[in-house]
Amino acid sequence: MDNVLTIAEERLNLFAHMANSACGLSLWCFGMKKQLYTCTCPAEKEFRLFLDLGQCLDYAIAHGPESHAPILMSDPIGMLWVAECVWHGDDASYLVILGPVFDAAASLQTLQNCLRGMNLSVSLTATIMEKLEQVPILPLSTLHQYIKMLHWVLYEETLDVGSIRLQNRSNIIPDKEESPSPWDPDRARVVEAQIMQRIREGDIYYPDNSKGMGRFADKDSYNLGNPLRESKDTAIIFTALCARAAMEGGLSPRIAKQLEVQYIRAIEQCTDVGLIEVNSAMVSDFVHRVHDCRMNPALSDAVQEICAYVHSHLTDNILLDDIAAAVGYTSYYLTKKFYRETGQRMTDYINHAKIQYACVQLTGTDKTLQQISEELHYSSRSYFTAVFRKVIGCSPTEYRNNGGNKP
Repeated sequence: MDNVLTIAEERLNLFAHMANSACGLSLWCFGMKKQLYTCTCPAEKEFRLFLDLGQCLDYAIAHGPESHAPILMSDPIGMLWVAECVWHGDDASYLVILGPVFDAAASLQTLQNCLRGMNLSVSLTATIMEKLEQVPILPLSTLHQYIKMLHWVLYEETLDVGSIRLQNRSNIIPDKEESPSPWDPDRARVVEAQIMQRIREGDIYYPDNSKGMGRFADKDSYNLGNPLRESKDTAIIFTALCARAAMEGGLSPRIAKQLEVQYIRAIEQCTDVGLIEVNSAMVSDFVHRVHDCRMNPALSDAVQEICAYVHSHLTDNILLDDIAAAVGYTSYYLTKKFYRETGQRMTDYINHAKIQYACVQLTGTDKTLQQISEELHYSSRSYFTAVFRKVIGCSPTEYRNNGGNKP
């Protein structure tokens, strides 16, 4: 691949052709001043346009050298790109990019709408639409495998998927101020499909796009006279879809149903702004539960019954004896069994579930800390704060003030 590529030259060349042959995945190599050295993409001109217009190339060059880990990025029409720097000593010498790839099938109407907003010529739009049909569609889990292979090719070391960095779109400054685009039901369907697939796969490393679901409940979409009610109804439908996807991913139907009920109750208590936070928390919860279920497929029915009981009684004073009576075992036997299968004490599991519920209340409602503490049956606000800090890593007040993130 040219004498510019001095690190893992033969392996990188072989990997580029294998990836392209296996699924049509292309490899690009850029200098740190954006000069293109080599490319296996058959539509180099057209897709270089998206690297530039979406500022993916600029972002990769600016932020790639910050770490020895790859970056997963997306462009304006939802194509994914992966970038990783190759180092000579302490300096990044060039940039390897994989892509483009779709992680879900996008409809022609959605792509046409996206291209229309880019003010391209009719002939160029037609050409790009033709080329987009050749873009590979890969599940994120498969794309992760290619990212790990690329990293090994470059450094001969195993990459943990959790080390993959995600593009922060907030760091990208638009060329000009734009008014919000109208709600696009076709685009919403694609986003919804991506989220459902993420839940089914239990993919905890995929970028969180669930807050985009707030656009699904656009206030002009029904005009029934009660925008908040419309938004809540849409969120409830979305919740049911998430629960179904989680069951398809292997989560116990009883646990999925209990979570569905829990989040529908939270939705009913929400303000309009809080719905977005509840959506995000709910998707994350379902994704992590499917992930945990897949990582621990041997959980017994009794342990799954415990989990279901806890999540259906979060606002009750949960006692181990009550759980044991509901499941049909002694509390002593049940606590030993739960720890043996999960590696976690039941009391810790209960606290963790309650704190996750508290997170939703903090970001989705105006309830005070005292009200949330009492609702979850903690003995005092100070004890609730101590447990929250232990589980989340910050105080409830800090969590709320930072919009549902650790400061």
